[in-house]
Amino acid sequence: MAERGFTLIEILIVVAIIGIAGSVIVLSGRSGPKRVLEAEADRLLQILSVARDEAEVTGQPLALSFSPQGYSFQRRERNGRWQPVADDLLRARQWPVAVTSVRLEPDTLGNQLRFEPGGRALPFSLRIDALEQQVGITGDALGRYRLLAAP
Repeated sequence: MAERGFTLIEILIVVAIIGIAGSVIVLSGRSGPKRVLEAEADRLLQILSVARDEAEVTGQPLALSFSPQGYSFQRRERNGRWQPVADDLLRARQWPVAVTSVRLEPDTLGNQLRFEPGGRALPFSLRIDALEQQVGITGDALGRYRLLAAP
């Protein structure tokens, strides 16, 4: 009489199929527009730290301007004029999703965040709104930046 049951290979194949299916489900849930906006905000968070350090090292102020189309850095030259930054890391970028509004608080900052050579920083809050999602970044007086959880 033959014994009934599954072989080890059959069980491993089923476990592998379940694992692959689970991975596809998890990854597809994270790749929507909300995740894309959060990833861009996280990239911007890292770029803010680079800009702060760049202003201190070079001794030249930097400014970051925002719009619903994207964001760009300018450097104040020795003659006092603001010029676009040609550096690859600090180049102008477009938002990867359709952004409806970008708001920088306090209002006195307008749409421009400045990085001074002395490391002085004004506390700020940046909110980026897209169609059905929003993301935020805050900065404190010590130049520390933080990504805010989406509501």
